[in-house]
Amino acid sequence: SRLSLDEGDPLNPSLLESSRLNLSRLGVFDRVTYNVEPVDDSHRSVTFSLAEQTTWNVDMLFGWGSYEQLRGGFVVEKMNILGMGHRARLKTIVSMKSHLGELGYLVPEIFETPTTLSVKVFTLEREEIAFVRKDFGLNVGLSRKFDGLGLDVDTVYSLKNLDLGY
Repeated sequence: SRLSLDEGDPLNPSLLESSRLNLSRLGVFDRVTYNVEPVDDSHRSVTFSLAEQTTWNVDMLFGWGSYEQLRGGFVVEKMNILGMGHRARLKTIVSMKSHLGELGYLVPEIFETPTTLSVKVFTLEREEIAFVRKDFGLNVGLSRKFDGLGLDVDTVYSLKNLDLGY
């Protein structure tokens, strides 16, 4: 369903590239390429080659900042959940002055459209100079690509509780 081509149609290089991009946007492949080979004088065979992404990604975070001083954390991502291109991401960062936690889930191309759904739950507690900030909430977003216009449109709804704890 992601291919813009049908068997027997005239070979169209822009539709080949569009199909390659559609497969790439699923988020489950590291590399998507295609090869066109002649079958006879008037027919060509198109073969797509797909290299799957690793299903787990773990990144360690370390740093130093003038206010927060020493900080560290990690990001764990699970790709291609249920074999459908869904992604989950857990991020945590702890420093001398704060701690942050985020849990997100992304569903690409919902209803077989170029629209992506994302949901993120987050919490942050940070010692500011004059108060302690406690922040938690939920973000729900939709992102849509309009290839013909070269345009990406994002809409995010945020529900947030912010306590400045004076």
